[in-house]
Amino acid sequence: MSKTYAIADLHGRFDLLEMALACIVERDEPPATLVTLGDYVDRGPDSRKIIERLMAGLGHDGWRLICLRGNHEDIMWQTCRKLPDVDWWLTNGGGATLISYGQQLGDQADVTVVPAPHLDWVERLPLMYVDRHRVFVHAGIDANCPLDEQDAENVLWKIYPDDDDRGHGQRHVVHGHHQHANGPIFKNNRTNLDTFAWYTGRLAIGVFDDARPGGPIEALEVNGESIEKISSRRWFMSPLATKRRADEVEQPRGFTRQFWNHGPGAFLAEHAAIGDPLHRFEFPSCRSIVRLATATAAERLTLDAIRPRVP
Repeated sequence: MSKTYAIADLHGRFDLLEMALACIVERDEPPATLVTLGDYVDRGPDSRKIIERLMAGLGHDGWRLICLRGNHEDIMWQTCRKLPDVDWWLTNGGGATLISYGQQLGDQADVTVVPAPHLDWVERLPLMYVDRHRVFVHAGIDANCPLDEQDAENVLWKIYPDDDDRGHGQRHVVHGHHQHANGPIFKNNRTNLDTFAWYTGRLAIGVFDDARPGGPIEALEVNGESIEKISSRRWFMSPLATKRRADEVEQPRGFTRQFWNHGPGAFLAEHAAIGDPLHRFEFPSCRSIVRLATATAAERLTLDAIRPRVP
């Protein structure tokens, strides 16, 4: 039985990626496919390491790696290659990415530290992966539109209403983007794997039987430290002004965003330590979490949008 594994929204958490890869390889034998659903960069401390790891491939015979583009890769690419200033990227967590490329707190933001091959890799990332029974995307798709006519912005930014359980035709949709700390969210015809992993330290791995339609046959999870513990040991820029929508991440209690514009340039500034007692998880490092294919109401952490979405 061949399987496809999927993980979502790493956001600079290289530690969770390495744990997930070890967990997957340990549990299965090739042939198998791993689909990463985008949002590799921003917020967390090790965006560069994630990109370099994914660019290098899995390094295991019989394994196939499919890396999709997320809206944060799109923001990064547009800022580095098209936009005249960095403010939009920085207020979406891009400062942490620049620091992962060698900048320091207090530096004027300099997008030239991002190597051209990394941006070229981001530019080539596909928006979706389709197999016999499923569609894998970062955020979502229009159920009424053919797959080859999907709007790129919708694929990268869509937020499903809680009562929307549509897939696409006979295919199940697998996505991330809309973070739920108590996820994954299992619907009849779609699965949301974004568990707010960069913040909580808990990453879900969807396991799909390639011969069987529908949602995952199993969900695994790996657990690292919360961002609170990481940030207490190391300073990195992550302003937490997350995705440019008013439906994503609420400002955690005890959080103070410190980002300033100083004269002609945008500078990188440290932020206050994050404290949110609502999101503490104690789990084994890797275990199976099997759930019914119904979603409970998830707590939504949202932050007011302060800039428009990608044009």
